[in-house]
Amino acid sequence: MAAQRSDILDAVTLSLKVAALATLMALVLGTLAAAALWRRDFFGKNAISLLLLLPIALPGIVTGLALLTAFKTINLEPGFFTIVVGHATFCVVVVFNNVIARFRRTSWSLVEASMDLGPMAGKPSAT
Repeated sequence: MAAQRSDILDAVTLSLKVAALATLMALVLGTLAAAALWRRDFFGKNAISLLLLLPIALPGIVTGLALLTAFKTINLEPGFFTIVVGHATFCVVVVFNNVIARFRRTSWSLVEASMDLGPMAGKPSAT
């Protein structure tokens, strides 16, 4: 039975660890990128949006080889960390697209109303 084979259990455990870390990285980075690009207009905003969408627009092999080349350039051998970064690269695009779409449908008056409810992010509260 497959559930009793240690090699299969090791592979499943590794896959779950990679999935959890890649998802966490993608949620944080994708949400922060979407918030930054939604809130302000600045020079290069469209270029940054394009760069964020490239991993999903390019064939996976191209993105994978680009990541491998980048890792080799900084003398980082393939391993657990590089696998997580590779998976997160694809996942960030999905999070970014969904969050930026949701932000675009959000009225600025809702953001202003939420500011009335408490201190703004990044500002210390006087207690």
